[in-house]
Amino acid sequence: MPFCRYCAGITLESLQSGYPHQPSWQALQASAKDCALCNLFKEELQASLAYHRRYRFDQISDLEEEFIAKRGQIDEDLPRGWDMGLQTSISVEFDRTYLHEDRRVAVHCGSKRDTRVLDMQHITSYIDFNEHIRKGPNPDWTSRIKAVVDVYIHDDPGISIDGVVGTDPGSEANYSMLRRWIEECVTSHTDCCLGFPLRTPMEPFRRPLPKRLIDVAKCQSSQHVFISEPVDRLGSYVALSHRWSSSGNASWTTTVATLDDRKTSIDLAILPKTYQDAIIITINLGQQYLWIDSLCIIQDSAEDWERESANMGNIYQNSLVTICASGAEDSHKGCLARREPGLFDPVVLEQPKGSDRPRQLYIYRQVYTYRTTPRDTADLFFANIDQGPLGSRAWAMQERVLSPRNIHYGKEQIFWECVRNRYAEGGPRFIDKGSKNGLLAMSEMSYTERNPHEFQASAKPSQGYLSSPRWFVHWYLMVEFYTVRKLSRTSDKLPALSGLASQTQQHTGDQYLAGLWSSCLHYGLAWRVNTHSLSSRPKSYRAPSWSWASIDGPVRYMMESPVSLEKVLPAIDVLNAHIEPRGLDKLGEVAAGWIKLAGPLKMAHFKRSHPRTIFEPCDSQKSLDEAIGDYYDDAKQTWDDVRFYCLRLSIFPITQGPSIPTPQMAMILQPTFESAGQYRRVGLGIIRKPDWFDECPRTTITII
Repeated sequence: MPFCRYCAGITLESLQSGYPHQPSWQALQASAKDCALCNLFKEELQASLAYHRRYRFDQISDLEEEFIAKRGQIDEDLPRGWDMGLQTSISVEFDRTYLHEDRRVAVHCGSKRDTRVLDMQHITSYIDFNEHIRKGPNPDWTSRIKAVVDVYIHDDPGISIDGVVGTDPGSEANYSMLRRWIEECVTSHTDCCLGFPLRTPMEPFRRPLPKRLIDVAKCQSSQHVFISEPVDRLGSYVALSHRWSSSGNASWTTTVATLDDRKTSIDLAILPKTYQDAIIITINLGQQYLWIDSLCIIQDSAEDWERESANMGNIYQNSLVTICASGAEDSHKGCLARREPGLFDPVVLEQPKGSDRPRQLYIYRQVYTYRTTPRDTADLFFANIDQGPLGSRAWAMQERVLSPRNIHYGKEQIFWECVRNRYAEGGPRFIDKGSKNGLLAMSEMSYTERNPHEFQASAKPSQGYLSSPRWFVHWYLMVEFYTVRKLSRTSDKLPALSGLASQTQQHTGDQYLAGLWSSCLHYGLAWRVNTHSLSSRPKSYRAPSWSWASIDGPVRYMMESPVSLEKVLPAIDVLNAHIEPRGLDKLGEVAAGWIKLAGPLKMAHFKRSHPRTIFEPCDSQKSLDEAIGDYYDDAKQTWDDVRFYCLRLSIFPITQGPSIPTPQMAMILQPTFESAGQYRRVGLGIIRKPDWFDECPRTTITII
């Protein structure tokens, strides 16, 4: 397909200052019928607008209708809610909104002479939009929409552009590609070996094996596999990370009654599609063993499940590679479904002769970029992995982080992820752009490029936690993303994180307290419920009231940035702490727990009429209660006006301007009346009155 004269004239140099493209939206539509690059620009602009209509304006529909009425006729080919007026024009330029490298190109549809531009990707509030509509039609300005595409060149350092997304993810070309990536990693990536020596090309990969594995060696000839308990405790195996079926019918799982039969034979036909595909992938990777949780753990044996789940972190960490069924909603969807051809093929634009730069530009559609937070090279991963079905599963988070190598089968293509590199089946492959920290990956997925493995590879146990305060901030940032994910059994809240907790404990030497860390409790206790509509306390005991694990629902921390822990001033002394594990996994389920703290403790007042405000109780010198701060209850409360206690935890370094005092974090407590000095947490307070705790004596209390 030939390019139009506007697209044919695009060079890297012209993108530096902005390149005028088609004169109108209508012209772009017409040209898109014959020009591949115009078609890409048109589809990305439409996708961007559809995203913003869905996610940005869903709370302001009435204002949108008013905006439509004032702006006039809307192009029928566009989503309702935006006027592509005749004054619009198309322009392309390097997008430096977020100071990215010169790889991201912004495509604008809007008049270049606009004096007031509404960029729908960066509208920040209801007020901005309201002001925009209130102005009414103006011949000097118009609305502007923005899309983003990525441009790569063949000699970009650290990037290879030779992948093509085929229709069959299970093709021999893909298996050859995956075998090559695995071999490269285990023989040359020291940081991916997590303390083990590099394997020579002729040497077998040997790591500690799980108790049970699925032997797939005879599957091709017999269509049967079986559960093996290898005598040799060292070897290689593949692990599967997947989302379980929600149907409740799991007749294929291993139980006490079926274990002996499973050791003899498992008919491939009775297994769900994801398991069948994982077996096929394992065979084509040249491996004999596969580990799948529901087959290798006896599901109705509490003892076996507890023992094996406590070892889950080691199972994924010692695997040769983990197959992640990232695009499968449940076990029946599979990994190897055929795909739409050509969806991710780049538009290749020849550069004019005489250009100082390479002769070809590779321009990729970025269906991944229309979100509320910026991403750089991780955009390719986000929609398929982080926002895919597996990305909502709590167990899958530590499975991904602890696995040194992951093969993600997304809905659109295959992705590779190891400590060193990130590859995509089609499109750019980023060398030395892999993950640096598993906690960093989960905690900073809204801020920086994904780095899911520095967790294992960066810090050394000898460094200790005092030299790595960022580790704990990353832990608590990770908790925010973890608590958004779902669990089939809510009792798994802490077990599904115990592998990561174990790794953190090994590297820091700190005491783990039901999701928190002893050395920085003044920080870890300062969590609050993120949304009351999704939060509640479970009916049965799961964790102490001061732990975020005692809440069902997402939580968040009041942090300025991932490096702010050093700046947080503690106001409490940790005198003692105790956690009683429920079973064999000391970092898993909790039977009981308490902390003994000393700090400023003061009574405050809560009013039903002002449910988000903390008041200082009135005394003989005051006729009215004084508002002193903000209140966030852990779960929806039904009480009327009550008094509770505020224990000052810390002073947070949140910069809000010279006229706004630095907030003080306080845990909101109520007496249990079961023992003197014993309290239970009910919420978090932010005290805005700087001197409120000044003359408050330090009190020693126990919180359960």
